[in-house]
Amino acid sequence: MKFENGEYRHVSIPKSIDRIEPFMRKAGTPCPFVIPRGHEVNNLKSWALYKADISSALEAFELALSIIDQEVSVEQTVPQSLIFAGITSYCKCYTSADGRSTKVNPKKVFKGDSELRSIHEKIKSIRNSYIAHGGISDFERVTVRVALDPESDSKACLTTYSFVARNPLSNINDLTQFIEAAKLTGNFIDSKVKVLYERIKENVDLEASKIYTVDNIGNDLLDGFKVPRSE
Repeated sequence: MKFENGEYRHVSIPKSIDRIEPFMRKAGTPCPFVIPRGHEVNNLKSWALYKADISSALEAFELALSIIDQEVSVEQTVPQSLIFAGITSYCKCYTSADGRSTKVNPKKVFKGDSELRSIHEKIKSIRNSYIAHGGISDFERVTVRVALDPESDSKACLTTYSFVARNPLSNINDLTQFIEAAKLTGNFIDSKVKVLYERIKENVDLEASKIYTVDNIGNDLLDGFKVPRSE
């Protein structure tokens, strides 16, 4: 696996759970590393998660658009599910949650662009009133009827029935606008991440930091991604 200019390694730590540890290479040689601490590091973790979220959203939107635009023969459920996933990932960037010290501010992202700001609000509304929660939306309607016996003079009641109609979220114009909103959000997040990368690099205290290599990772390395230990 790759992450930008780096790699991942599956690390087995004695008497601990296995982890996925990211590392960088320079001229083919794995780089040693230190683990920075502090408020800006926690802030960067939040923005890094948002960067992953918006990348997932953009990928889902673009894949759904390619399926619809090229008229690929698949069930409607496929592009619909991709759009649902894209909207959910997109809205995570603009939602407060435990483990994330900040959230993206739409006023800053869409400053001076009222058209895309309205698209952002539309995405949020779809998520809140249709995808994540039951609410009033233009995407689903339910009707209830009582069927009467056509052979009865008194029109006796036969049965009650209901019907749910859902409009697919597969409008090409809407998807194109969703992609533009996601790209603008992604650019804003990228700029935040780059600033934090530089600040942390400039302020890291190498004298007080333990230096690791990909071969000497110990139990004190706490923020690696945990994975099931293979037997």
